[in-house]
Amino acid sequence: MADRYDDPDHNDHLVLMTEGEAVYKLGDKERAYYVFGRIYEIYGQKGFAGDQTTYPEFYKKEKAARGE
Repeated sequence: MADRYDDPDHNDHLVLMTEGEAVYKLGDKERAYYVFGRIYEIYGQKGFAGDQTTYPEFYKKEKAARGE
């Protein structure tokens, strides 16, 4: 998705969140973990607002389960 929106470094918040939400809802938790991790890395907790507040919870729980 990032290639289509000229975001090869995966830095654009809108592109990342759109991809993250889509793959999460489609059940691709592995990809969602990567994308939400990237958002968290770049923007921190402020990268998640409104309806998106469940995603950092998912990311943190998954990160803890992986021992990272």
